[in-house]
Amino acid sequence: MQEATGSVPENVNFAVRGEIAKLFLAQNTIPITIGTPGDIPTPVELGAHASDITVFIECR
Repeated sequence: MQEATGSVPENVNFAVRGEIAKLFLAQNTIPITIGTPGDIPTPVELGAHASDITVFIECR
């Protein structure tokens, strides 16, 4: 893309509908936990969890 536009894409995010994600997990026998509406993590807890499940992918 950099060659075509002259810019490097940043902050590219992808989304998957929740129903599709749950179906994928169920088909692969991966347990899921669904919280209740009152279970709101603090920003620190959310950041720690996100850090545990996020990976950096670099395309060259």
